[in-house]
Amino acid sequence: MALLGAQLVISLIMVSVIQKLGNHSFARWLLCSQGLYRYLYPTNSELKSLAGVPKDKPKGKKNSKIESNGKAETFHVPRSLEIQLETAPVTHLDVVHLRFYTEYLWIVDFSLYTAIVYILSEIYTAYFPLKDEFNLSMVWCLLVVLFSFKILLSLTKQYFTSDESMGERSTCIVAFCLFLLIAMMVMIVDEKNLEVGVDPAYDSFYENASKFLENQGLTSVMTSQAFDTLRVALVVGTIALRLALMPQQLQAYLDMAQRRLDLQKKEAGRITNIDLQKKVASVFYYLCVVALQYVCPIIMCLYLALMYKTLGGYSWASLFAQGVEPAGEHEKPTVTMEDMEQFQMAWENLKMVFTEDVHRGVFGFATWWCCFSWFLTTALGTTYQTYFRMS
Repeated sequence: MALLGAQLVISLIMVSVIQKLGNHSFARWLLCSQGLYRYLYPTNSELKSLAGVPKDKPKGKKNSKIESNGKAETFHVPRSLEIQLETAPVTHLDVVHLRFYTEYLWIVDFSLYTAIVYILSEIYTAYFPLKDEFNLSMVWCLLVVLFSFKILLSLTKQYFTSDESMGERSTCIVAFCLFLLIAMMVMIVDEKNLEVGVDPAYDSFYENASKFLENQGLTSVMTSQAFDTLRVALVVGTIALRLALMPQQLQAYLDMAQRRLDLQKKEAGRITNIDLQKKVASVFYYLCVVALQYVCPIIMCLYLALMYKTLGGYSWASLFAQGVEPAGEHEKPTVTMEDMEQFQMAWENLKMVFTEDVHRGVFGFATWWCCFSWFLTTALGTTYQTYFRMS
């Protein structure tokens, strides 16, 4: 097994690039250079002016000093108060103090560097196929998945340690039970029943389409390997689209500050200035948390799909050329015992256990499950926000 090769050189170069580009961040560019703007909460003077609350007369220096060292000034204003919030562009100085900002920078930038390593490795292996050498880009992809999972666990932990997250805590428990039930149902349902007749429909279409193309003097190029590769390509394209829409999604979240006050106008009674200001300020305070909740699932889907493609033995070239199933693709690797070092023997034996079929099963299901959970969660959230939260 070649331990020192072009793959290791690519990884070492990328590590050096990460160190050199520490001050340049793609994640910060997404957050601070895409025209996002935040809403500023109204000051006490503005609230008093709008609500007609008489302003306090300035007192002596001694009383002023005592008041400044004490609690913040509190007074009540009508909930139906007409307030139009001022806006300000989101800058680096604004977000650097937000919670989970460093985690957001790390996962997005590291995902970008991993994508570069993966692309360079794919180009290299296209011209120089690997024989007994391990694909180091898979280590990078695995680290991205693990880091994303760890960040999502940290966010979930916050809901169970905070006293102000009773609703989110209940949602996490219900979602856990629901997805556990769905996962158990998926595991026990036969694949033929799970596909709900898609395979027979595809086989019929493929057979008839092949006959039609043959009659027209053409041939079909969609082999089974090309079809699986096409599915991976569609996942990559969908994730690229979601990443391009990320600024619009984050701005829609920031707009929630003004929507909160617009909904508050329909309520009767009064509210303290502190609660009103918290209602506006908390939206921007959790911007990085929302960004992580948006980007971590799609990162996991992306890199699980790439691991499924590479470890499953698929090729991007099958999408563009008339593919022939690789000879001996499903054959078990043979081990020759003569003139072989012990480490290489262990590697070959391990390859006999973790074959391409095993990789396809594990990472295929992992990719499908992440995409399914991502879609279902997004659909339920959109339905709730559209028909229940704003009603």
